[in-house]
Amino acid sequence: MSVPSLNLSSPVRLKLALTALVCACLTACGGGGGGSESKIASPQLAASEAEVSVDAQGVVLASSTLSTTRTYLNNITTTTANAGEVMDDFNAYTALDGALVPKWQFSLGPEFTGAIGTMAMSSTLENRHADVVADFGCSTLEVIAAPKWNCGRYVSGTRNFSVPFAVTAPDSTRVLMRVRQTQPLLGTGMRLRDTSGQTLQYSFASQTIESVQGDGWAQVSVPVRAPASYWGGVNNGVLQGGVSGVSLTVGQQALVGPRGTVQFDDVRLVRSNTVEVGLTGQEAVLSKGVVARTTDRMATGASFYRISDASMKLASEAGFNVIRFDLFWDMVQSGGRFDFSIYETALTRLAKYGMKALFILDYGHPDFGGGAPVTEANRAAYIEFARQATRFAMGRNVVAFEVWNEPDNAVFWRDGDPKTYAALLGPTVAAIKAIDPNRKVLNGGPSWINLPYVLELARTGQLANVDGFAIHPYRTGAPETFAGDLTALRYLLKSQGVNAPVWSTEWGYSSGGLNAATFGDGHDIRARTWQARMVLRTMLTQISMNLPMMMTFELLDRGNDPANPEYNYGMLTPSLTPKPAYVAAKQLQTMTGSKDYRGVVTGLPARVHGLKWEGDGKVVYAVWLDSNQISAQVSVPATAQVIAWDGSLPTTAAGSSNTRQLTLTHDMGPVYIAF
Repeated sequence: MSVPSLNLSSPVRLKLALTALVCACLTACGGGGGGSESKIASPQLAASEAEVSVDAQGVVLASSTLSTTRTYLNNITTTTANAGEVMDDFNAYTALDGALVPKWQFSLGPEFTGAIGTMAMSSTLENRHADVVADFGCSTLEVIAAPKWNCGRYVSGTRNFSVPFAVTAPDSTRVLMRVRQTQPLLGTGMRLRDTSGQTLQYSFASQTIESVQGDGWAQVSVPVRAPASYWGGVNNGVLQGGVSGVSLTVGQQALVGPRGTVQFDDVRLVRSNTVEVGLTGQEAVLSKGVVARTTDRMATGASFYRISDASMKLASEAGFNVIRFDLFWDMVQSGGRFDFSIYETALTRLAKYGMKALFILDYGHPDFGGGAPVTEANRAAYIEFARQATRFAMGRNVVAFEVWNEPDNAVFWRDGDPKTYAALLGPTVAAIKAIDPNRKVLNGGPSWINLPYVLELARTGQLANVDGFAIHPYRTGAPETFAGDLTALRYLLKSQGVNAPVWSTEWGYSSGGLNAATFGDGHDIRARTWQARMVLRTMLTQISMNLPMMMTFELLDRGNDPANPEYNYGMLTPSLTPKPAYVAAKQLQTMTGSKDYRGVVTGLPARVHGLKWEGDGKVVYAVWLDSNQISAQVSVPATAQVIAWDGSLPTTAAGSSNTRQLTLTHDMGPVYIAF
């Protein structure tokens, strides 16, 4: 049969154009996927990986760096060297809690109307900080649209300095701060004014894999060299002379949310792009909700036609225990008869290697409209297909059903209409549960993190009985930004009474479609190495979020054209030759497969991440950077093993007190430290 393919000429370009529009609006304000057989194209990245990326909601996410900091992971010893100059740590003020913050001027965004809020002092047992409260004039969640621009755009707090902070080397100058927000739909940003009168504007992600699993405080670092926009003064985007003022901004994202608070603390100007991490203690990890093993949670996608003994053996050896693939409606129904024997063969093959299936119930049937079932008669026919699939799956190695695929994408669902999809979803879930109450059923995962679509879908009430909310969190930048997106998604779902856990059922990076001058084509070792690092970081990010299902899309390349991004998402070539991405996945399994996952490491500087596993009498860490703006000097015991993502042995140098030093860079990808 003919499998749907992604038409990049219309819906995807439209989606990216809308994203760019939202981004442009945010920048002006100062606030700051694909299917089982089809994917969103990879980003066009320059040699140093995009310093400013835009996520699916149009939020500008600037890469960032931090001060030179030595942090011991057991939190017994934490000292700071060359930590930069304090712009404000909010501890010196004597104002009572709730008073306006001295020396800061609060603004409601004078270019626009509708916003209200305050900037006030607050305190905890540990210290004092500033609370920026923002309300953009809408009491409920709303999708940004022309009539809603009167809800306000941003608020800000500004401090001017009578003596500017001198900056002689903007390329190695950073602003470091701590940020915590109570309303995850808010966007966060910063403005710097230089001595020429130029304003440089930055946006940043204020939720990290550490803050999401911890107390909410995120270490944030913003490189002075990478503004999202600028105006006034010399008007060239390069900070001149020094910093004469700083503004902290809170603005809209793709949704206008209810009132919320963003807390800021320890704002510093840092003149270093190197951090020091001492791996001499191993106990300080976060364990909120941690599930020790990833059994039945590590998934990859494979075309039904590529499920062979050889491919499944390779998938199993790399640690994957779930294969997501299409259960094609038109392959099992002919006239009024259903025959699932071809899928029986596939499930038997999976079981041979200890694997299970995640079935996508798709796509259209030529006898019932040939596309998305949007009429009453065609919906009834699809629901009967789902009933028959449920009877077939009972007692077999099937993890769950997804009802369709990416219904927000007009390629797969007419007009991407959430209401017509909801009219199919709710009755289909009910029909499946009537036959097998224990069968897990998911919605068809929206592409990217499409919050406006999710909101409209949730408001229909047809998500009430799903066992998990499926999402396809593609992005063009760092995988770790998923932490903030996931928090916003969970917040949105809960606000609509949907308490289902979030499943990641499709997410990957292609080695095709990258900047040709830097990476070559999709078969170039440079492109495939970049893909491997991103794929591994995707896997680690999902593990850190402790999801019920964690997807690495996909197992095999779909073709041999090196110029087509759609053909280069695989970890194996069509002839089953391992690409570097497969090597990375298998090395993760080698290092951690027999061990229990313990959680996210605490106490690391911004943009440095670490996960911990323990078992067989050993401790294993995966440590990596999510920014090319920093490097890390990692100190480990002399007896520790240091192993790269591909199994090679990085160079280390002798350190002090019976240690060795590893210089870790962004381009090295994740590195394993084993004791």
